[in-house]
Amino acid sequence: EEDLLAQVARFVSGSMRHLLHLADTESCLLDLIEQGLVPLVSAQFAEASRSSHMDLRMVAVLEALCSASIAAGEGFRGVDAKVKQPLLHLVGNHPSSLVQLHATYCLRVVAHSSPGQLFQLMNFLLKHVTVENAEILGVPSRRGAAGSGQISQDLQALLRGLFGHCAALTALAGELFHSNLGVPHDVTSAVLGTTRALLQPHSNATVSAQRRSCAFLLLEGLMCLGTDWVGQRLTTLFALWKTALGKKPVDRAKVLYQQHAAAASQSDTKSGSSGGGAGADASAEACRDELLSLLCALRSLYAFTWHSRDTLLTSLPHLHKILVVFLTNISQLVVALPHPTSASLKAKYRNDASKPIITFAPHCGIPEILLMIRSMMYRTFGAMLPAQYSSRFVPLLNMLADDVTRPVPVEFPMAELLAHYLHADDTVLDLVDPYTEVSREAATTIRLTTTNLLSATSSCSTDLQRDLTSDAAAPSYFSSPLREGPAGTESQLTPWDAWFNPKRSLAEQSASAEWDWRCSAVNLLSIVMNSSDVSEQARSAVLVHLLKKRDSAEEGSGQHSKKAPPPPSDMNAIPSLAVLAYLREHVRMRGVKCAPPAGPMEQVLNVSLDGMKEASPAVRRLHVELLSMLFYAHHQLPESPIVPSVLQHISTDTSSDSTPVRSAVALLCGAILRTFAWAGKLTADSGQPRKLQCPYLMNIVPSLIKLAKETSQPVRLWMLHSIHLSMQAAGPAFAPFLKDALRLATAHLLADFFESPLVLWVIAELVRSAAAACA
Repeated sequence: EEDLLAQVARFVSGSMRHLLHLADTESCLLDLIEQGLVPLVSAQFAEASRSSHMDLRMVAVLEALCSASIAAGEGFRGVDAKVKQPLLHLVGNHPSSLVQLHATYCLRVVAHSSPGQLFQLMNFLLKHVTVENAEILGVPSRRGAAGSGQISQDLQALLRGLFGHCAALTALAGELFHSNLGVPHDVTSAVLGTTRALLQPHSNATVSAQRRSCAFLLLEGLMCLGTDWVGQRLTTLFALWKTALGKKPVDRAKVLYQQHAAAASQSDTKSGSSGGGAGADASAEACRDELLSLLCALRSLYAFTWHSRDTLLTSLPHLHKILVVFLTNISQLVVALPHPTSASLKAKYRNDASKPIITFAPHCGIPEILLMIRSMMYRTFGAMLPAQYSSRFVPLLNMLADDVTRPVPVEFPMAELLAHYLHADDTVLDLVDPYTEVSREAATTIRLTTTNLLSATSSCSTDLQRDLTSDAAAPSYFSSPLREGPAGTESQLTPWDAWFNPKRSLAEQSASAEWDWRCSAVNLLSIVMNSSDVSEQARSAVLVHLLKKRDSAEEGSGQHSKKAPPPPSDMNAIPSLAVLAYLREHVRMRGVKCAPPAGPMEQVLNVSLDGMKEASPAVRRLHVELLSMLFYAHHQLPESPIVPSVLQHISTDTSSDSTPVRSAVALLCGAILRTFAWAGKLTADSGQPRKLQCPYLMNIVPSLIKLAKETSQPVRLWMLHSIHLSMQAAGPAFAPFLKDALRLATAHLLADFFESPLVLWVIAELVRSAAAACA
């Protein structure tokens, strides 16, 4: 029911944004804000309850208010005072943390649309945070409550207000990263002082953990204030991080989890049901709050690492040693705890109905927080040069290889993940494949391809969010919003993120914990694997591990594994995606002078050649991209069998009886030429871009032309699209084949003009590429 409500809220939110188009003048839009949306926000708050539908209705109104504030432009400054008042009330008092987070983002949009409000809002929020922290420290814990982690109603209200005001203050500090205006250093120094005050211990350990989370939220926002401000406070900053990421506090979190696991096990034994007993619930909440405080500290450390990687971390390289110590502590913690994707851990917390005061997502329990910690640790490592943490390569590679090969749950949007790593222009090819009609990913495929096809219509200048108000958004109304993945209903909401663009919606820029973890693991693995400090033996071992066939249900019970049908091929595609990311990074960082390990690459070749037979068009495209990267990486190595093997398959498989194989071979021809053009841009001088021509052009294009008489789908569309890619990549070098290609394209155009609109589209792309090649 909650998932359905979240999906309905997304549809309502999108519809309200579309209604903003009816306000065709600035005065009309301002009237809508002042007389429509602001009263709705106030009325909704008056009816606020703990029911999910009321909270989601408020979220939809707040998202519409964000869009209207941006669309109003400079005229918004005339109503900003009326807008901010109910938002401030929501931030500090609403019983739902998700509503608080959306109201926080709306305040950030107000500061973006009316920069003059930035200083006033920060002052207001800073005063409230200071007062609330003092009141929390002054409220005595009830006898026996301090040890049990129980929090009184008075403290809960104060902590809820503290979280909301800290989140809003952090969001405004993040807005300083984009704003041309600033605030006096006295204000930002006072925020840092408040951070230190929040780290003072409370008699109740749970209250202390929640206040630590708020403290490091504030610290994360301060990390974007520039080298001068941060550089003058390095000693203070690292002392603050040590209080949360040092060896002792991290070990404390480990012990707390072990105590919670023991209490839960004892409670299960007594009650005979999972999670029974108030003691187990209290220990779970205390453990969750402790892990969340570690996550917030790690987020602030990542913000420092990212913003300072080209400045302070370059001029003061010894800081990397301290960063690596902190990250080592975190890595040892996550290895010691159960893996967050394990079936047993998920089942343990599946029915958790607690409503925590501080949360970043609709479901933000211990498994989700552990995923967020892993992904943030990977992101922090990725923000540093690999040589700075080479001492951690062995345990890090083991952890990454295990994470990348973890089974993918059935509900995970693999089509979305494949589209994230593969070329967007190729997504349209999946529409004509018979597999798409019966696939569970059919709706996602239609949405992705239609969005790409209509992207040209969304390039018009407008202040409203492109994805939710353009024609390209139309397909999203015929498929439910994703639960996992980017813009999913389970996304992490971090409105203070300095990289978020206030002109875009919060949901659009967010992603779920599992999506973020899987992507960050793949990305960091590709970086570490291409470091010169990794031995060839270790590199080969990781690649062999990635290519090993495994059952996606290996974590389930033996009985279910035997009876369960084989999973779809795309559910086992993440290891292949990791190999593709490795090869791309290899070409980017090491070029063709240093070949990848020969043994594993031949195994990749065989796996990808077999992958061209897959029923799933997205998986076939993945293996085509792998083969094109292999081809480029070995084209200057005469002793390698990779290039001759690929050329032989291109020549012979054009006459294959298998439709998937012929379509994949057709795309492979254009993908190889596209890869050479991409690599040429990487190796070109900054001022003189050049195209790197494939030396096997005269071998590849004739094989593609052989398929030009295909009239059956999907080969027809894949072939025409590949000719378009070849023209685009080769440019004038395609001239010897241009006449034949255009003649065959004309024949396809005249064959069934009205029955195959996608053929018409791809021929239009082909003709445009031909014109560019002749220019």
